[in-house]
Amino acid sequence: MKPGYPNITGRPLEIIDNSLQYLNSNIEVKKCVKPAMGDSNGDCSFNIMDAAYIKIESSKALQPLNVSLDYDHNQVVDYADALFLVKVFYNLARFIKSVSVNIPHNKTDCKLKIVLQLMKGYGEVTSDKPDLYVAFTYGNNSIAHFMSTSRFEVGQMMREGTVTGNTINGVIVKAESDNARNYHISATTSHAIGKVGISIFQVLRDSRNSVGNIAISSSVGTKQPYLYSETVKIQLASNLSVVYKNGFSPMQIYNINTSTYLCYYPVTTKQ
Repeated sequence: MKPGYPNITGRPLEIIDNSLQYLNSNIEVKKCVKPAMGDSNGDCSFNIMDAAYIKIESSKALQPLNVSLDYDHNQVVDYADALFLVKVFYNLARFIKSVSVNIPHNKTDCKLKIVLQLMKGYGEVTSDKPDLYVAFTYGNNSIAHFMSTSRFEVGQMMREGTVTGNTINGVIVKAESDNARNYHISATTSHAIGKVGISIFQVLRDSRNSVGNIAISSSVGTKQPYLYSETVKIQLASNLSVVYKNGFSPMQIYNINTSTYLCYYPVTTKQ
């Protein structure tokens, strides 16, 4: 462990938040011609101080130009970006290079398509190909019917995967990876549904553990004010779950209805 750095080797996700308070807040922002990925304070390197910088900046009135600090891709710069950098720095997550979501449309073969690209990581690689799950959430249990009647050409719907809360329900789909660090989900849906939440979960395994022992999970996207102000449990697999005790918001929300009307009700021409 490097001198002066917080010790987060034990139960890392549970104490990351407390560890950040011990970081030096007197950070001098330098100029860097070509900053590295994660280099939020512009000192030409990615380290734990970048997380501290975002923690400080998130308490200020952030300007639109600071969108480059949105490392967790939830479309807002907040304290969660600092936590995400900590996870990447300690090899608990990978940087997300890009996220592409295409909702079903008659011009795209009426398919729901999600493509995510992860970077290799920072420091020692503990998992060559992390598992990546996508949680589809909705305000009632109709999401389960929507997904169960969809046909997945790419990706696997997890039978034991669930999202539960007082006013939220959801299902889990495991994305399929290729050799270019891209993760894909493609499904043909059977009917329309509005305001579907999509959230991303990375799962990395410790290289010392067997394949069946998942070491850590990191979420991407939850932001305040929470859309669901309740305890939300996300069960990714039979031996892996994440609980949000103070509330939860999906990474992004999509309406799979108005723009997909022609998928389900094709226009016919009288002969």
